[in-house]
Parts: sequence; C-alpha cells; structure tokens
Amino acid sequence: MYAVEMFFSEEIEDYVRQIWYSLAEENLDSSLISIKEIKPHITLATYESLQLESFKKQFISFIEKFEPIDVNFVTLGTFPATGACFLIPTMTEEL
Repeated sequence: MYAVEMFFSEEIEDYVRQIWYSLAEENLDSSLISIKEIKPHITLATYESLQLESFKKQFISFIEKFEPIDVNFVTLGTFPATGACFLIPTMTEEL
C-alpha cells in the first residue's frame, strides 16, 4: 500500500500534538501519542498498487511548484473501528 501525505510545519505539528495529549488527558483517545513513528499529517491519497517510477516523476514535477498553504481544522472525527480521533481540514481550492 502507498500513501501520499502532506506534513505540517514544526509549529503546527507541535500544536496538533498538544491536542493529542489533551485528548489523552481527558481519556478520549491516546492512540496517536502511543505510536512514536506517527507524525501529524493529511492523507491526500492511498493506493493499493502503483506504477512507482511513473508516479515519482509526476509527483516530483508537482511538488517542485508547490507552495505552502494555510489549512484550517474545524471538525473532530473518529475512526469507528479503532476509536482514533482525527481533525478534518476545511476543504479549500488550494488544498
């Protein structure tokens, strides 16, 4: 499986991690802080299979022109199977 993920600036990452710790302190969800390898991110796409070399070329061409964008989160959701909480970004043209 492959995923295309967008990561945040260090400042935003720290802010999201504070939310994760707040959720854990309230006994709502501690799954995200218990996985050391996970970073706050937005999953843009997932693929079961992929023509990797072709995708890499197209993706590199895309990100070379990419500019940072502002993202707002106004909704908190949960994955039913795991109970893990997640923030839902407000969809914008840039996103």
